[in-house]
Amino acid sequence: MVNQAAVPNWKNLFWPLLKAVEALGGSGSIQEIEPKAAEFAGVTREQQAVPHKGGRYTELNYRLAWCRTYLKGLGYLDTNGRGVWSITEEGRKAVEADMATVEVRYRELHPRQGETTLPPNEEPGEAAEVASEQTWRDELLGCLLRMPPDRFEHLVQHGANSLRY
Repeated sequence: MVNQAAVPNWKNLFWPLLKAVEALGGSGSIQEIEPKAAEFAGVTREQQAVPHKGGRYTELNYRLAWCRTYLKGLGYLDTNGRGVWSITEEGRKAVEADMATVEVRYRELHPRQGETTLPPNEEPGEAAEVASEQTWRDELLGCLLRMPPDRFEHLVQHGANSLRY
């Protein structure tokens, strides 16, 4: 059984993630991007299957989510809010050596966020909960945005009727 330590450190996944989006034609869903990033990073199937804190996400999902946050925060990636991530012009100009300073530059640009949302050197803690919460929120938003309008209306109507306190 492969453990969490065998999964590449999140700081080593910036470049494979950026290259994966580029290789997919410049954009893709998380479900398209993550396997391609794993391929670029040389992550084995066993490593890809390591669960994150016993949850439904894998350690690789968790670490790549942090990478997307950092790369978006520096303008290398962008998302349309519907679960599709795209590489920006800045991302296309980036070189692998730029990835060594991503964390430091992100903290400089986002100091308040750094207090509570930075991954804590692979140790579980508050940041893990924040990333996990953001992941499910992004996933839920993506589902809602892909839903046909009539199904969304049905959900809203029935959901509102069932929420009585």
